[in-house]
Amino acid sequence: MNEEREIIEIPQYEIGVMRDPKAVLAEAKLAAQSLMTVVSQKAKPVIMNGEQYLEFEDWQTVARFYGVTAKVVRTAFIDLGGVKGYEATAEAIRLSDGMAISSADAMCLNDEDKWSTRSKYEYVNGEREKIGEVPVPLFQLRSMAQTRACAKSLRNVLAWVVVLAGFKPTPAEEMTGHEKSYNGKPKVAMPQEKTNGDKRLISDKQGNRLLAIASANGYTKELVLEYVKGKHGLEHLREITTDIYDAVVAHFEGKNA
Repeated sequence: MNEEREIIEIPQYEIGVMRDPKAVLAEAKLAAQSLMTVVSQKAKPVIMNGEQYLEFEDWQTVARFYGVTAKVVRTAFIDLGGVKGYEATAEAIRLSDGMAISSADAMCLNDEDKWSTRSKYEYVNGEREKIGEVPVPLFQLRSMAQTRACAKSLRNVLAWVVVLAGFKPTPAEEMTGHEKSYNGKPKVAMPQEKTNGDKRLISDKQGNRLLAIASANGYTKELVLEYVKGKHGLEHLREITTDIYDAVVAHFEGKNA
């Protein structure tokens, strides 16, 4: 017995460029430069392994450039055999019409090193002393789950701008190395001053800033190195000294081209 089979044609959908890529990139460079300006003024940036990560409020800043915000749409308590915490879902919302353009889930559980226990302090004879460890309150786990979800929802649509600015695309709240002291301020290691003869070398942060500014203006790391080698006789970017740093940055900003 012959069976007739119906052939179903699956429609093919094409995607196309909605706007002039050059115009989009020019706007992104402007947003990236503005973001760098804002973040550079932070007293306590999150830097791990020489790379800078943005916290949720930084993601909110770049989101505002594009008329976007984040909203929590669901939060649920989780108990996985004694491991407790929260899972949250957030959406990136376009302010012009309220449309959700991205969504993301995130969790915060008390089996994480930073979210298991916290130090407890008391004042003894006028001195603040650590007296032990206490569990992290559940409301703090709930808040962090929501913060992570909101940051991830913004990351889904704006990571390319953040990378263009020279920052890592993973929100800082998801990085396990984002250590904080008892008062919520990041621990900052005192950097050892590097010198080249009697001149002070730039810091890793300054080097990253230079590369971010250069990248935002269309220059690769190789072109930056070629410039400092030809102009200042340096073999490596780490040899740039503080006395010429501003001039090098200005060159790649186009201020003294």
